Formats: sequence, structure tokens, C-alpha cells
Amino acid sequence: MDAAPTNLRPPSLSQAHAQGLEASMPDLQPPRSMLPGARRYAAVVVGIVLLLALATLAASVALDPYRVLWPNRGNLRNFEPNERATKLAQLSTSGCAQFDGFVLGASRANFYPTASVEAAFGGRWYNMTVAGETMAGMRRRGLWLMDHCRPTHLVITVDPLQFGWGPDYGTDLLRGEPPETGGPSRMRFLLRYLFLPPHAIWLAAREVLFPRPILYEINLADGTHFQRDADLATAAAHSPRRGHLAVVCHAPEPIRRDNMAANLALLEDLAAQAKARGVRLTALAHPVNQNQLAAMEFPQVAAWAEAVARITDRLLFFGGFNALSMDDSRFFDASHFDELLGQQVMQLAAGMTTTPPDGLIGLYDAATAPLLRERLMANLAGRRRRRARR
Repeated sequence: MDAAPTNLRPPSLSQAHAQGLEASMPDLQPPRSMLPGARRYAAVVVGIVLLLALATLAASVALDPYRVLWPNRGNLRNFEPNERATKLAQLSTSGCAQFDGFVLGASRANFYPTASVEAAFGGRWYNMTVAGETMAGMRRRGLWLMDHCRPTHLVITVDPLQFGWGPDYGTDLLRGEPPETGGPSRMRFLLRYLFLPPHAIWLAAREVLFPRPILYEINLADGTHFQRDADLATAAAHSPRRGHLAVVCHAPEPIRRDNMAANLALLEDLAAQAKARGVRLTALAHPVNQNQLAAMEFPQVAAWAEAVARITDRLLFFGGFNALSMDDSRFFDASHFDELLGQQVMQLAAGMTTTPPDGLIGLYDAATAPLLRERLMANLAGRRRRRARR
């Protein structure tokens, strides 16, 4: 029996046979004539991308709608700037020691006119409110103001919904935090605004090319904004939506308990820092529209109010169901009241020196915080019973 072969490789082909096979196989390499065309196509694509990038860069720098690159230009017509950056730049360049106090809070605090605030608290004031302000942001801005401006008084404007928010907004361009108050490095912060998304460029360009009547502007001298001309204000007052917020109002999202606890801890730290610096800290609880308030968890709202009064030891409370919160004609959406209601709140705040003997609206401190919780629960429960009887 023959032995099994040890070399299993196929026998080599003759040179002539191999050359014949190679000649019959198709050439898999691209024709030399195709290479210049591919290079030209790639160059065109790269050129278009570079031109678009340069156009975006030029438009972003020239328009700068968020007023981060050129903060002292004031806001573009009807385009809300990043007030976290613009107001900080304004105070840094023009000097902030001239102000005795600052109002901190979210967008609804825009509607406390500076003149009314000064009449209520005395001295010269600056409205440091920003869109979507969080408790973490108020603490950061409050510490910066106390370190750089040396105010004697801070007023923080609060509501229960705000204490359910998280600390930050990530890469949101409108609400981006500058490096001075805990944001990213200066280079990373500015890079976000050098290449704006197309929709932001279009909206900004539209206000330049096709300007509308002024719906929105900001006065960087004192920080107030949302100024509307008389015709638009009159039209808004007669809008079919106005005065019917019960129909158009959306119920707020549930207030997260973990965020509530974290935000109360931040408030406690801010109050301690203000006390250590000799700065008077006043909390002001906004009127919350009746339709939003009715959708909240009442015991949670009452516990929040007691905690704020206990921590700050000075709370001007305008919450609950009252003549302010139940006048839908003074709210142009479910969250924001108008300047007339803001003026009314400040007029009432000017006369608040002690806890009222009865009623709910008034001044509360740490000692009367349990009384506020008791009165607020009675107010909320009474309203619920009245609604149930309808």
C-alpha cells in the first residue's frame, strides 16, 4: 500500500499556462482616467463644506444673536440673548458697585419693573433675572454678585415649580452658563456661538432684513426687558386667548422630590453665604396662576413654602389662591404675568413689615413658617372643596 502524500500543494502551472490565465482575467484597478475626476469631486465637496463653514462663522460673528461675542451691543430685535452672559459682561464692564441690590430669578421676574422694585426696597437696583433660572444658577449668580459687586440686599424670586428643576441646561445656547458662574472654559463657551445652527441664523437674519414691530428688547442699564409697544399691548389685551387660560393651560410636570431636596439645600447654602457677608436676603414667592396651582400636589407646595420661610428667615409670600393668582387677564400665558401685576406685587411688598394677623399674603420668617404652612394648606384645600362642589 502506497504511503500518503506529504505535500498537498497543487502542482505548479507552467509559465505559459499562467500567463494565459492572467491575460484572461479582467483588470480590477480603476482606469487611470478616473483618478483626476475623483480628486476633482472630492475637492469640490471639501470646498463647499469649507465655504458653508466660513459662511456660518461669518454670519454667527456678524449677527451674534445671543450677544455672547459682542455682549454690549444690546439684544437683537425680538431675539432673546443669553442673559447669563450679557448681564454679567455689562456689570463687569460698566461697574456694579453702583447698585444696592439685585433681583434674581427666572423669566417671570422680568415683569417686576426696576422702578417698582426700587420703590419697594429703596436704593438702586438691577434686574439679574435670566431665562429658565434654576436654584443652582441663583446660587452661582448670587455668590458672584456678592464677591464682585458688594450689594447690601438680594431678592430671590421663587415658586414651587422652579424647585423641581435640575441644575443646568447642558449645551442650550440661550441658557448656556458662562465660565465666570460655573460654565465651561472661555474657549469652549465661545466656540458654541461661533457656529450657530441654521435656524438661529435665519431667525436673527429675518429680524435684520424684515424687521417687525418691537415685541422684545432688553435694557442692559438696569436689566429689565420684555418691553412692548402700545399697539401690540392693546392687541394682546383683547386676544381671544387672554382671560381663558383654563382652556389653554397645560398642567405642569410633577415636581421631582429629589430635585426639591437638592434645591432647598442650595438655598440654605446661599442664605448662609449671604448672612456671613452681611447681605440681606429676601425671598419673594410669585403669584402662581390658578390653573397651574390647581394641578400641583398641595401638601408638597405647603411644605416647600414652610421650608423657604424657615431657611431665608424672610419670605414675602404671594402664593396660593388669591386675587392676584386668579385674575387670568393679568397672565399672558400659564407661567408669566404682566407688568401691571408685577407693579401690584411690588406695591404690596413695600408695606410688608410683619406677618399678617390673618389671611395668607404677607411676610413670614423662620418663627412663623409653620403658620404659613397651616394657612396655605387651608387655602388650597378650601379652593379644592369649592371646585368639587361646582
